[in-house]
Amino acid sequence: MCGAAEASQMGRQVELGRFVERLRGAVIHEAAAERQRITAVWNKSQAERVADGQAIEGLRVVGLNPLGGIRLSCSRNQSRFREGDILCLNRGSPLFQPSWNVTLEQDDETELLVLPIEEVSDLGVLESMPEGWFLDEGYQDLSAFYLDALAEAGDSLVGIQRILPLLMNQVRPRAAVEVYERGFAAAEEVGLNEEQAEALAQAYATDLTWLIQGPPGTGKTLVLAHLARMLAEDGERVLITALTHRAINNALNKLGQIAPETPAAKIGQVQRADGLVGVENYPYFNVAPMAEMEKGYVIGATPFATRSKRLAGVEFDTILFDEASQVTLPLAVMGMLAGKRYILFGDQKQLPPVVSGRTRRGDLQESIFASLAGQGHGTTKRRVWWST
Repeated sequence: MCGAAEASQMGRQVELGRFVERLRGAVIHEAAAERQRITAVWNKSQAERVADGQAIEGLRVVGLNPLGGIRLSCSRNQSRFREGDILCLNRGSPLFQPSWNVTLEQDDETELLVLPIEEVSDLGVLESMPEGWFLDEGYQDLSAFYLDALAEAGDSLVGIQRILPLLMNQVRPRAAVEVYERGFAAAEEVGLNEEQAEALAQAYATDLTWLIQGPPGTGKTLVLAHLARMLAEDGERVLITALTHRAINNALNKLGQIAPETPAAKIGQVQRADGLVGVENYPYFNVAPMAEMEKGYVIGATPFATRSKRLAGVEFDTILFDEASQVTLPLAVMGMLAGKRYILFGDQKQLPPVVSGRTRRGDLQESIFASLAGQGHGTTKRRVWWST
């Protein structure tokens, strides 16, 4: 017969396995539900899609920018689209060519900027036929990335010992007092106010995770940038990640503004570096200067980059998630596998992740930020942080 400790360990492994399978089921269900939903949307008439806020009609191509972005104009945009959404640029129906999956990078109501998700060679048709374009909801099946990450979480030490127990509320972060005090003093030295210094110091000192919560405009990005700088100065390898390239670019821009001497780079398609200032973009980590450094640098990339040849196999000490209230649990697991400490910036009171399937609460409908909020390891901001 096995002892009590062995039985407890076996029970814990079974529990972890069930949790992973629950997330896997949610991913599979969501992918099937989204395919079914998008097919039903695309089979509607043009007028129905526009009336339901699921398409924009009458778009005109007004230019292509050097990074591959497509600038569009329209007389009226009453769609439900948000920046970061995957859309399909087409001539009236996503079911027929020409059509491309794009992301909505900028929406100024009558002026829009979109970027093709994959490199395309026939964009000349946009210049030869500038009138009569539509933007519909797009679809990209990324479930294979999620399922691969969940499988690794269930088999790897970092997944079994840190990530999954954290998500299941089985472990608590700890902080060294002397590290906290050093972080607080360093934060005050660079001009952060008391609340900012408190949030930074708690995140700096934790051995596992910390949440920094606040509504838009409260200066979370400033704290993120100073935290990334301090960790890099300590010799850490830091990954800044988020659901959108815009959030990553904004965080890197702030880092470049306050600490231009910090080694930092963005890893991804050059098209996704639009708006990046003072920080270089590289398509792959192995061609970036940081590939020759053992430690002490900051990288910006999406969680998906950590599962591709752009960044796969690169290990980090700390992962900083920006806009974490938009990050689902499977997407968070994907990013968390690249490191051992996780700092989340967000606001669970903002819009949650967008999903199609009716998954159980806490699977995909709840973000990583909302899932961990209220467990006692976070800083809530009650007043505005003024930042420059």
